[in-house]
Amino acid sequence: MYRWGRFSSVTVNRAATIPLRLLRTLLLRGAIIWLLARLMGAAALMAGASTKNGLAVLPIWAIVMTAGLVFVDYRRRHELMLFRNLGIGTVQAVGIATLPALVSELVLVMLA
Repeated sequence: MYRWGRFSSVTVNRAATIPLRLLRTLLLRGAIIWLLARLMGAAALMAGASTKNGLAVLPIWAIVMTAGLVFVDYRRRHELMLFRNLGIGTVQAVGIATLPALVSELVLVMLA
């Protein structure tokens, strides 16, 4: 790792080992939040708050909203410090919870 003008002797190989129970909880919570974000997007499209490309933007909107809502949920539950104590960064925790949204949107786009 490059730090302060020279290479540090510390090897950054901190691939956090996430406990399986916590990983399952993060993925399940991400899937539920994705479902809510997807329903909000569909309701907005039905209400007419869209353009001609509304259906093309919906998958991207759902993924971004899922990531944002997951982050807000972590802040609301004060779980960010827990993740830091386990060696999991905020971006990594949000990314893990956003994985169900990415996979689901990819499957929906491929099927459409």
